[in-house]
Order: sequence, then structure tokens, then C-alpha cells
Amino acid sequence: MLLVARKADKLIETIKYFEDAGYSCLGLPIVETIPQATIIIPNHINAIVLTSASAVASLPKTDIPCFCVGSATAQQAHLVGLNVVYSGGGNSMDLAKWLLDNIPPQNLLHPTTDKPNNLWYKLLQDNGFTLNPVYAYQTVYIDKLPHKVVCCLKENKVSYTLIFSTQAGEKLLSLLDDENLSHNLLKNIIAGSSTIANTFKNRINNIVYTTQKPNTKEMLHVLEQSFGKKR
Repeated sequence: MLLVARKADKLIETIKYFEDAGYSCLGLPIVETIPQATIIIPNHINAIVLTSASAVASLPKTDIPCFCVGSATAQQAHLVGLNVVYSGGGNSMDLAKWLLDNIPPQNLLHPTTDKPNNLWYKLLQDNGFTLNPVYAYQTVYIDKLPHKVVCCLKENKVSYTLIFSTQAGEKLLSLLDDENLSHNLLKNIIAGSSTIANTFKNRINNIVYTTQKPNTKEMLHVLEQSFGKKR
């Protein structure tokens, strides 16, 4: 069984994707995002950096260039008519490196959460960019593991754990601590990036697998390469 820890609005489609590939899934809607009021974009802004699809709902339609962290964010931005000029591979630091290599220093608007984890800011700021973070959506994490998840973990029914963000990984470990459950109940963790995988470094004895990009296709590839196809 796969334990899929993901944002509530992505969970159903993610579970369907893996069930269609032959895996049974246990969903854990570890976080929900709530859009805030529409952002007013200051006149001095040259471009917008989107590191989450959750930020899109708070943006007005604009012709200002948008640089997106990955394809899911870019797709959402296209749907509302934003001017997407680049879509990265799903990692914020990689996006920052791309910006550094491809555009001159400028004023960037970053619609973000109330609980930001923006370690990539320093790379750009040290090279002349100005980052303008603006509160675009609230992030609400669950405060207790569902009973079914606890039971499946205790009964060793979970064979693989899929983690799509650093914050989800940190929260899941914290929730296990709250239940006095061992971190090692998370078997065969598949993390969406090396940064996400580092969340579990020195905190778990089991192997942590890493994908090139934090998306379902890459995670399925790792599953099939490491453990064989289900059909």
C-alpha cells in the first residue's frame, strides 16, 4: 500500500494516478491551502515568480512575465490567463538558478504562503535581484493523523510513502512523534527532490529514494524501477 501525503486539492487525482498503475493507496490530506484577497501588483514589479499553484488564485490577470517552478503551476497560471514565459522542473532553488543565468537583476514579485520556506531568496538577492514577497494563500496543516493511517502504519500495511514537499515531510514526522510512533514505520520513502529527502536524514533508518522532479510520473518511475511493475 502507498501512503500518499499531499495537499488536499491534489490528493484525489494523485491517488487515481497510482491506482490506475496498479497500486492500492492510502491518502493523507496533510495540508490545505486557502487563497487570500486578490493581490495588487506594484508598478515597479518587472516579473512574477510562482513557486506554487496555490498562489495563482490570488493574482489578477496581467501581462507581466511569470516564471513558474513547474508544469503544474504553469498549467494553472495559463488557465487564468497569466503570461507564463518559463516553467521549471519543480524545484525552487533550480528556478532561482535559472533566473540568475537567464535574466538581468530586477524586481520580482513572489506570491507566497503565510508559512514561507524561501531559502532560494539569498541566491538572487546576493546577485542584485529584489524579492517582493506578498501573502497570497494560507497554509493549514492537519493537527492529528487520521485513525486509519495510524492503524495501517502500526499493522505494517504501508509499503511505500510518497512525499511531495519538505513541509509535508516535516509535518508527517511531527505527527508521528505526537502519536509516539517510530519514524521507521514509514517504509520506502520516495521524496520528490534531494531537498525533500534531506528532511529524513539522520531521522529514519529506512532507505529514502529521490526523484528528479516532484511529480507523480517521476515517482511512479522510481516505484517501478526499484520494486517492479504492478502489472
